[in-house]
Amino acid sequence: MVKTIHLLGETWRAGTEKPARKDRKHLKALWVTYALVSALCWTLAIGLSLAWNANKINSEHRQLAILEARANFNKDQAFRHWATRHGGVYVPVTEHTPPNPNLSHIPERDIATPSGRKLTLMNPAYMMRQLMEDYDREYGITGHITSLKPIREENSPDQWETEALMSFEQGVEEAVELTEIKGEPYLRLMRPMVTEKGCLKCHGHQGYAAGDIRGGVSVSVPLRNYLAMDGREARTTAVDHGILWALGMAAIAFGSIHLGRNEKRRLQSEEKLRQNEKFLQTVIDGIAEPVMLIGSDYSVKLLNLAAMGDEDYTALDTPPRCFELSHDREVPCDGETHPCPLDQVGLTGKPVSVVHKHTHRDGSEHYFEILASPMYRNDGTVEGIIEVSRDITKRVTAERHLIKSLSEKEMLIKEIHHRTKNNLMVIQSLLRLQARQIRDDADKEMFKDSENRVRAMGMIHERLYRTGDLTTIDMSEYMNTLATTLFRSYRTEGSDITLNIDAEKMDLDIDAIIPCGLIVNELVTNALKYAFPQGGKGEIGVSLKDNGDGTCTLGVRDSGIGLPEGMDIHRTSSLGMQIITALCRQIDASLEVISKKGTEFRMTFGLKTSAPE
Repeated sequence: MVKTIHLLGETWRAGTEKPARKDRKHLKALWVTYALVSALCWTLAIGLSLAWNANKINSEHRQLAILEARANFNKDQAFRHWATRHGGVYVPVTEHTPPNPNLSHIPERDIATPSGRKLTLMNPAYMMRQLMEDYDREYGITGHITSLKPIREENSPDQWETEALMSFEQGVEEAVELTEIKGEPYLRLMRPMVTEKGCLKCHGHQGYAAGDIRGGVSVSVPLRNYLAMDGREARTTAVDHGILWALGMAAIAFGSIHLGRNEKRRLQSEEKLRQNEKFLQTVIDGIAEPVMLIGSDYSVKLLNLAAMGDEDYTALDTPPRCFELSHDREVPCDGETHPCPLDQVGLTGKPVSVVHKHTHRDGSEHYFEILASPMYRNDGTVEGIIEVSRDITKRVTAERHLIKSLSEKEMLIKEIHHRTKNNLMVIQSLLRLQARQIRDDADKEMFKDSENRVRAMGMIHERLYRTGDLTTIDMSEYMNTLATTLFRSYRTEGSDITLNIDAEKMDLDIDAIIPCGLIVNELVTNALKYAFPQGGKGEIGVSLKDNGDGTCTLGVRDSGIGLPEGMDIHRTSSLGMQIITALCRQIDASLEVISKKGTEFRMTFGLKTSAPE
């Protein structure tokens, strides 16, 4: 079983098991459930709103009916108060208004005008009764004056009025009920009547005193028009709610379809993400080197099989930290032996490469090259690193052996140069000793020239021995020393010859150093010996220039008498010239000779930055 370890979000998960893919039936069931629940909730909300609005409409119309009843009651009371303040009124006796038998105890109930017209007294109750009867006929609003001690039988209260009158004596100020009168719906409102001083004229004999509740007035308002208004507004509200319900259901249907599509896309995205994760894990598992994704808290977010090794991390509840996994440490790496790549990437924000030395449990030492690249958050800060490590133990071992071998070879080459220089100095000394025994000046000069040639080569090996690079030397310093030595060797007393060295500081490889040194030795020697006869005055110059095109030019000039006319340096019997032309061929140099106001030799050859392999 292939084992992989993932950290998705903040959950550490191990193994190859993936979440089961949600099939189409489950997706359809989810969509249908969402649609039904949403439709049910919306229908319930619309039904509650419709019921609340219907109740509000009914309550408002009831309040309007109550206000109308109160208005009629207040009208009646205002009229009664007016009549009470005036002690009643006298009106002509008619069939509709006969003398009130209940006022027979009043002496002036009936009077006559000077013209003989008969008038009868109408007390406030008599006046209100007639007014209420007329108002009932005209507008359908019925009023009824009643009391628990009625004077007229017609004023006796019914059961509801009796209960209301009794409640008034308990402090209730108003009674309201919905009822039917002659098959029609009515609202009845009743309020108490308080005894005033003017009322005692007619009701004092009943034992009432001012301020007593002696009865009440009920007002019955027909509800036909209000119920019609209720119906119209209820229908309008129902239609509005129906339209709103239909729009909501359409929105739910659209939302459900959209949700289903989104859920399908989400499942497809999750499946694609799982496939990408599986592909990524397969890819990194196929990498032979250990690969880890490490967070800024040192926790390992992801690793491949090579990084897991033989350990089993599937039982861990939390991801291991990198220093625990790789180094068996309890604290992060630090120092020169174990520089932490995560810390270095966090400081620089750039990829880094470090080398760690690991000591395995068997005591063996292994070296790992760790390449760490930053992972960034959306805000540009470093979230962690991608770490790839490679076992370079064999390479480190080979490098150590190579360094040791190179060191040994370098010491050997230095010893060779040193011994070569010593041998050349021995040859130089032997030539000098041999020259002392020669009496012929020409032969002695030949030995001296050979001695200088050996010295020129010995100086080269001396500098190669002392320099850190065993294949190149600084030609500027070498030519200065060589020319100065030759100048001291050949310069005669009384001569006025100056030496001018113009050599750029450059390093030449060993294949060019010795030929150039011998060429300078031959040309400077010839100039000192032949260019200034009889101790003449003049100048000898040596130059070395980098041409900037991969070549350089070595020049030796003098301001002496110049070369003999018609002399061909390539066909001369002079050993020095033969040596010069041979050395030019050796370094593949072009030779140019200018004999004008002295003699100048120019040799141009290619530069090499290192010795040939």
